[in-house]
Amino acid sequence: MYDSECLLLDSNDHPSSCTQSSNSSISMSIDSSSQHYTRESIMLALKYKPKEYTTVKKKSKAKCWSKFGLTAKIIGPGKFEIIKNFASCTSCFQTYSYSSSTTTISNHKCLVSSNENQSKIELISLVKSNTSTTYSDTTTSDRINSVNHKTLQKHKRLITSVISDWVCSNTRPINIVEDIGLKELVEQCIQINLNYINVVLFLYFQRIV
Repeated sequence: MYDSECLLLDSNDHPSSCTQSSNSSISMSIDSSSQHYTRESIMLALKYKPKEYTTVKKKSKAKCWSKFGLTAKIIGPGKFEIIKNFASCTSCFQTYSYSSSTTTISNHKCLVSSNENQSKIELISLVKSNTSTTYSDTTTSDRINSVNHKTLQKHKRLITSVISDWVCSNTRPINIVEDIGLKELVEQCIQINLNYINVVLFLYFQRIV
């Protein structure tokens, strides 16, 4: 009887060498080298044979590996045999041929969707931080009512006051565009507009996420 060796990974992703008799090692050797795996067969195996096949986390800083793993066959408790040249999505089990480049798997739909959701979450967090003082303790409906009534009326009175001060304190000469009153009016309009943009963005992304 001849002995043969195979490379295994334990649960900590550390390689270990195992030696078994040829009769018992044949099945393991076939799974990792002799058997002709395809992307489709691996995908089905991961989906319908979770006790036999799995994905092993790859130690890498690349973002794509947050959703992908190296395809492997389960040999025993905490022992996995890597199926070479394949990587599979841990969510939908879509499998790709993989050697070293991550370009293909980086464009996978689950990863792209995850990145988009993360971007939305970050944007919502930013908008929340800009509007939390006024809106953190109210519901969406309350926010809308607040914008449409109290806040709107407050800004109307403020604009009216600024315009009145401008008209009364200036004789409207040719250089009116340089008036301090006009500058204050424009600044108030810009600030009000920014506040409304923050609220609209917050309500919009809260609805679509």
